[in-house]
Amino acid sequence: MVRNFALAVGLLLMTGLIAGCRGIQPGTPLSIYHRDSSEIPKTQTVEKEGYYGLYPGSGVDPLDSYYFHPGDRFGFENREGQIVGVAQIGNETKTVPLGGVLTSEYIWKFQGEKK
Repeated sequence: MVRNFALAVGLLLMTGLIAGCRGIQPGTPLSIYHRDSSEIPKTQTVEKEGYYGLYPGSGVDPLDSYYFHPGDRFGFENREGQIVGVAQIGNETKTVPLGGVLTSEYIWKFQGEKK
């Protein structure tokens, strides 16, 4: 019985490691920037009002999170030779530095209408 329990716990841990941390990040992935890619994903126009977060690929917590309304924009841009996350809310544009040394990707996710 103890052996079966230990085996079950081990399998559960292995499944979590194989799935990666992205599985425990809340939200639906919408735009992904891969640092080793020569292409930057185009900015997207918000269709569904709610909270959106910018996550480092293996991080559990977002670098930043914003409440967007339809027509706002989010994504990635090259600013003075550096790729940054961008959030355009109304007439205001905010930038999020992507400074993680070991981070190879960044993901914008829809987190839901309410927190």
